[in-house]
Amino acid sequence: MWAALACVAVWSAGETRAFGHAPNTSYLKIEIAPGLIRTRFTLDVLTILRVAPTFDANLDGEITEAEARAALPDLEDYLREHVFLDIDDSESGWGDRLELEWPNTERTALPRRDWHQILVPFTASRSLDSNRMPRDLLVTYDVFVEWGIQHRVLGEFLLGEDIKVPVEFTLDAPDYLFDVAHALGEKHSGA
Repeated sequence: MWAALACVAVWSAGETRAFGHAPNTSYLKIEIAPGLIRTRFTLDVLTILRVAPTFDANLDGEITEAEARAALPDLEDYLREHVFLDIDDSESGWGDRLELEWPNTERTALPRRDWHQILVPFTASRSLDSNRMPRDLLVTYDVFVEWGIQHRVLGEFLLGEDIKVPVEFTLDAPDYLFDVAHALGEKHSGA
């Protein structure tokens, strides 16, 4: 009986690891506040390497934080050229430079065997004039040739603590218009 329980425990541990990150999936979170839009892109290492091969500059199969930081301008250029943000019907861009958040607290190198499941977050902030709320945001992904036609981006628009709107970007649905005014109106009307 103990052997059977041990097998279940090992199998369960394998399941957690295998399904911890869905393949061909990236993530986007956009927090909207008066005067500020904060964006968090989260990509697995294999997706990053498709567009910024210098992420493993020395090709040793381990990505150090120094390598990742050195490659950050390549990734940032790619994202700015292929993922678009329009605010109130005007092309706006993502704001300041991307900030890399290293995915492990030990700050150790990322080994090749885990590249398919290691998620690396990047953040950017954009200030808005006069501390105002935008009327709407349009996000467009033009990445599916490089990232793969099966790739999807799971996104979320956040307005404060109360309003969370999930969205999925795919080859067939590469953009989404988030109507901030409508979302705020629904919240205030109790809908």
